[in-house]
Amino acid sequence: MLSALTVSSTEYRETICSFLSTDEKLQRLDIFSLPASTRQKIYREAGLPYNDHVLLPSSKYQSPLSSEARATISGLLVANKAVSSEASKILYSANAFTIWLTCLEDLRPILAFSARTISMLTNLIIQCDDPSRDCQTLLCSSFGLPDACPCCRHPKLASEANRPSTFWEFRDVLRHVVSHATPFGLHLGISINVGDAETARCLLEPLRSTSTLADCAIRLSKRPDMELQSIARQFALQAMGKVAQEPAFRFMDLPREIRLQVLEETDLQIPDGEVEWSPLQGYHAAAASTFCGQEYVCFSGYLDDPFLKQGFFCAQRHSSFSQHCHCWCPPTALLLCSRRLREEALGVFFRSNRFTVVPKNGCTLPVRKVQDEPDDRLEASIFLRNVVPFQALSYLRFLEIVFPPFDYEFLPPNHTAYRDWIELLDFLSGVLSPSQLVLRVHFADYDSTGYKRTYFRVNMTPAGSEAIARAYERTLMPLEKLRRSLKCLFIHLANPWSWASASIQDIDVVRREARVHMQATEQRLEKLIMADDGYDGVARGKNSEKKSRWLLSAEYKSEFSMPVYGFDPRLNAWV
Repeated sequence: MLSALTVSSTEYRETICSFLSTDEKLQRLDIFSLPASTRQKIYREAGLPYNDHVLLPSSKYQSPLSSEARATISGLLVANKAVSSEASKILYSANAFTIWLTCLEDLRPILAFSARTISMLTNLIIQCDDPSRDCQTLLCSSFGLPDACPCCRHPKLASEANRPSTFWEFRDVLRHVVSHATPFGLHLGISINVGDAETARCLLEPLRSTSTLADCAIRLSKRPDMELQSIARQFALQAMGKVAQEPAFRFMDLPREIRLQVLEETDLQIPDGEVEWSPLQGYHAAAASTFCGQEYVCFSGYLDDPFLKQGFFCAQRHSSFSQHCHCWCPPTALLLCSRRLREEALGVFFRSNRFTVVPKNGCTLPVRKVQDEPDDRLEASIFLRNVVPFQALSYLRFLEIVFPPFDYEFLPPNHTAYRDWIELLDFLSGVLSPSQLVLRVHFADYDSTGYKRTYFRVNMTPAGSEAIARAYERTLMPLEKLRRSLKCLFIHLANPWSWASASIQDIDVVRREARVHMQATEQRLEKLIMADDGYDGVARGKNSEKKSRWLLSAEYKSEFSMPVYGFDPRLNAWV
């Protein structure tokens, strides 16, 4: 019996056989004379995968299992019926299986699974996508693991008018799996790209025939789309038997006070209360994550994270649904129900959260005088004039505006963006609620990590420092137009000398003195804008106010990016 098992270690096999041959009685025993737990341990020691992720081979991705492991599996599955049955159950029920589909042939191994094999499966992910090579996240760019990065898989099966054969084969695979799955035993994940809602419904039609999946996660597009997200949710809940049968609750019949309390428990109020907005990403919840950006809360950033192994179904990043993803997404649905509910929802959303408007290229990437002149409008102007509904501006309670680092006289008076900034403040002065808004203006400092090395403020001079100070004052002083609406004003200025060359005599003293001067300038500007000589931002909580996520991330990375300079004769400068 044991000779039928191809074990992973010759020495281990010889030890077992030697032990069994030492006694005449033991020679007449077979493996089933051992307890079930011992047999399972033997299978696992021999190389049978257990509690692991198994990648089914496809045309592009070969199984990472070693040749010895594959030989062990083959040997166990062709042994006598009892061993094959026991090993099969362990193999298919105790492991998670994933297949990446890139062509028609890749679907056939699953179609070849017998009904009995599928009934033993407990975790199956069907991925019809391919890793991207243009990802700039730390997982890909620094570790060189794009195949492992779930954020970067670009689905490849797109809808076509003539319905390619892969389309129908995929439906056959899905129907084959759900029709033979053990009730409430299979966790199924589907990651596929569709071009429209009709195609999505057609592809997922086999899921209508079941309501007994233990879990179901679906991704229909790499980019978020509200309609596709709704379809993914609908089919996943149907497959898990979680479709609500009760009649719709008449929410608007509740007293207004109760409705507002209920709305405060929805996605209108995000967990940490901080919402970032940028022209490229729109609203998003900031969260500290090591690898794939800072906004994806459900991606923990560990290489053994289940999302890395089993697909990525984050609703914030993709058109997907998973009952395990609790990432914050803009509460669009609540704003589309009715005009009355929209008004109440907007009030809860803008009163309950802190809003940070960040530059389109990031908070710590410097802008350059030649190639990075500011656009005709600042991000804050776009957000407050075109994104926030007019009737919701009076609900704002906390707003942070972040300006990027610069090393020249940024935002000159004759620039279109500066004139638009003045017009914005004139507009806001008439719509914001009196004495309700906490405004924090942050001129960010440079952070060298994650960017190509740049000679930012290395050759700082007193004249350059004064030019930057003028830009600070020119940008901030018009805020006096909002004086009546401000509850608190907190100004944070970047030290122009923070990256100055270490070759400057007494550079540490210069930096320290500049920092003291910046703090005094902050206090002076706050008092001038608020028209109150007794105004003290520190006493009102300036330094104790919760730091934004972008700032925490920059401070963390700056610990590992201390500047080291030397003289470069080609530039005739200290770098």
